[in-house]
Amino acid sequence: MMTSLFSVCRVSALVTMASLLAAGCSSAAPAAEDDATTAEALSTCGPKPPPIACNVVRCTSDGWDFFPTAKGSTCTTVHGAGTCDGDGTCSSDVPITGTLYPHYYLATVMYAPPGTQSTVDYGVGSTMGSTTTTSASWTNGTTVTVTNKEDFLGFASGGLSLSTTVTEGGGSSSIVDLKTTVQSDQLIDGFQDAINHDLDKIYLWLNPQIDIVDYGKDVSMTVKARTGQDPDIQFVYVQWLRDPTTMPSNIAAMLASAQITPNDYPHILAADPFVSGTAIDPNRFVYQTEFPYEPVAVKGQNPVPTKFAITKSVTNTNTSTCSLGVSVKVDASGGVGFFGMLKAKLSVSDTFTWTHSNQYSKSSVATTSASANIMQPAFGYTGPVRLNVYLDTVFNTYLFAFN
Repeated sequence: MMTSLFSVCRVSALVTMASLLAAGCSSAAPAAEDDATTAEALSTCGPKPPPIACNVVRCTSDGWDFFPTAKGSTCTTVHGAGTCDGDGTCSSDVPITGTLYPHYYLATVMYAPPGTQSTVDYGVGSTMGSTTTTSASWTNGTTVTVTNKEDFLGFASGGLSLSTTVTEGGGSSSIVDLKTTVQSDQLIDGFQDAINHDLDKIYLWLNPQIDIVDYGKDVSMTVKARTGQDPDIQFVYVQWLRDPTTMPSNIAAMLASAQITPNDYPHILAADPFVSGTAIDPNRFVYQTEFPYEPVAVKGQNPVPTKFAITKSVTNTNTSTCSLGVSVKVDASGGVGFFGMLKAKLSVSDTFTWTHSNQYSKSSVATTSASANIMQPAFGYTGPVRLNVYLDTVFNTYLFAFN
């Protein structure tokens, strides 16, 4: 499901929807008229299989096989009359519709700074999040188009809003920007004189919905909050996911109501590579600047914070530097023909893969700025005295690391 880029940053999850098997047909052209009912065919291949629209059945040396009928031939789907596409597919004038319910969407990761009472403030108008593709969820040859081109999910809860715009031009048509825009100051705190990644925050969108419309060859999809619900974006601390016994019961219940269980926690944590002290990946994290991190001069002197402004700087603005594939459990509902369509077109029947990256030259909302109030270390601190700042090019947030 992933390209070579994704192997560095892949997150996977278990699946729940019933397993589906896709039917296939031969691309070879039939050599003669249909001989499916001759005595020789019945003797060689056995009983004739059920017909499949836009395919001719043939008895071959390998048994019964299916061959696409000519493009433009008439056919019948569960919705009525249609036209063969020449590849064994019958397209109907009446669409097949249904809905996918991914259990969550990983909106962004915010990294904690060092220093007791240090804070990082992503100010109003700052944009976090990623350009997200869904092509990894669909089988090869499926054309997927995102239909919604206007902002959606504006809401006040938590001081964030989530919006989507289609990225125009180049690449897959399933590219969509899902950005978290700060509506009120968003702070993340430090702790002691070290960097404690247990305080990193991972933001989850808990009620995404994908409405699907399929005409037989092309799929269009609309990403939105679940029908009748307000968007629900919540953060969880890395500490809670690493050790679920530390998670407040109301937070655990909130995740459970979104069908996110402790079995899913390790897969969510994999979006933050510093949970286990992993070295900085230069393909994902781009160096921005450095700050002094020096202790107070004498014992008893109170540490003071120093405010630093951070703005994004990326030398290569033409392509993103890293991609991260996040595969999550998915449920589905639909009418006649919908699950048959999923069998043929969803590459893994019971997961949905969001592929996160950022293509800065194509994104219309690429501003990432923050102010960091970094508290001095206490007297006696003997650790590193230079603090480096990196941009997470996947989620548009800042990472802090000692020189």
